[in-house]
Amino acid sequence: MNPGDIIDLAMYPLHDLQSERGLQLVKTCKESLKNTALCLLPDFIRPPALEIMKDEISVLIPQAHYKCEEHTPYFKKNFSDWPAGHPEARRSTFQYAQIVTPDIPAQTMMSKLYQWNPLTQFVQQAVGADSLFRSACPTLSLTVKVAGEGDTDGWHYDGNDFVISLLLQSSECGGEFEYAPYIRTKDDENYEAVTRLLNDPDTFGMRPVIKPGTFVLFNGELSLHRVRAVGQTSKPRMIALFSYDHTPDQVFPVSYCEQLQEYPRLSQLEKLQLPDCKDTEC
Repeated sequence: MNPGDIIDLAMYPLHDLQSERGLQLVKTCKESLKNTALCLLPDFIRPPALEIMKDEISVLIPQAHYKCEEHTPYFKKNFSDWPAGHPEARRSTFQYAQIVTPDIPAQTMMSKLYQWNPLTQFVQQAVGADSLFRSACPTLSLTVKVAGEGDTDGWHYDGNDFVISLLLQSSECGGEFEYAPYIRTKDDENYEAVTRLLNDPDTFGMRPVIKPGTFVLFNGELSLHRVRAVGQTSKPRMIALFSYDHTPDQVFPVSYCEQLQEYPRLSQLEKLQLPDCKDTEC
């Protein structure tokens, strides 16, 4: 892999983080994460490389596992323990396909990028981690979420303190990332503000413009977020997820990995008459 053919190293000098430009890049990322819980690096991937990545991933889409379920933003399926309207009782729909690690060939450009050590070192410095390793999970270390018409990734918090992603392709309608930075703390769920957000995301949610080829660092543990429903589109939204951890042997729970792989593959479904998305304006 020639990193310079994939990443715009003139704009993002990951190969030389100790240079003045490299140090400034890391500083900018840290400040953005601290202030907004989000750091966007647009045009991170060069256009020719992005086209190759999209082509390589597109042929894998039939192998993606398709899930459709409901639970609360707190990943609970028991809605009856809280009064109606309370955030803990609010249902969110999670409906999308996901290409898992075993189905992404090691020779794909995206896989090679994920395995590139300077990228891991950059992420470590950008998120301020004392140590960082690529996930050892054989199922979810590198995945791609694929969202077609009607698909959505409902309101939720992440189980870890940061998520790293690369937007490969946007849908033509809907599919916007929406969030509320640091709406809760480790000591306060701030249900009042969460209720306002869930009731009126147009007013209280933020929708940053994220274009394909953008590398994204995000603190989703304290920032409630979702991907809005995809509307009418001739192409799916595709986003790669790069998993890292502070320890070298991290794996996701076996039960979750097994459950995900039990979902039907898209090739087994006729995903045609999908519900109209109600929260898109295209």
